[in-house]
Amino acid sequence: GFGASVKPAISYSIELFTSLLHDFIESREEAIPWTVAGNSIGGLACLRLAQKVPESVDSVVLFNCAGGMSGFRYSDVPILVKPILFVIQNVILKGPIGPYFFQNFRSRANVESILKKQGVYGSTENVNEELLEILLKPADDEGACDVFLRVFGGPPGPTPESILSSLHCPILVFWGT
Repeated sequence: GFGASVKPAISYSIELFTSLLHDFIESREEAIPWTVAGNSIGGLACLRLAQKVPESVDSVVLFNCAGGMSGFRYSDVPILVKPILFVIQNVILKGPIGPYFFQNFRSRANVESILKKQGVYGSTENVNEELLEILLKPADDEGACDVFLRVFGGPPGPTPESILSSLHCPILVFWGT
């Protein structure tokens, strides 16, 4: 649902991404097992794939692996914050305010600010017009808003920590700058 891919109105989850990875591997004629690599949510999907079908995965490479599809888990937040998160997920992301939230989030100024202030790249010199265009263009595609809201309003999925103890393959982790 991101980048240049189609943006279907489906339920997005780590389980969906894991199934897609597994289907891809099974459709290939190349010998298995595979080394799978993923960035952010893709890293979490790769870990889950290694857990579900260990015979198909030889090793895993993670680039800034996400802790889940959304930025929070209800079980991890104080009880007083849970109503706020409920409103964010069920009113803002799934309600009529969602498209306005998406438009604000995907603005050039916001994306540039995130890239520069959160230190996504080692140097802010790498945050230029070309990079911003590459990152912002898919947000203009039909269905982009719906996909964004479905992903960030969906279930967080398992944590990397909950998967790691069950894996028996080598894992290479790249994190931070």
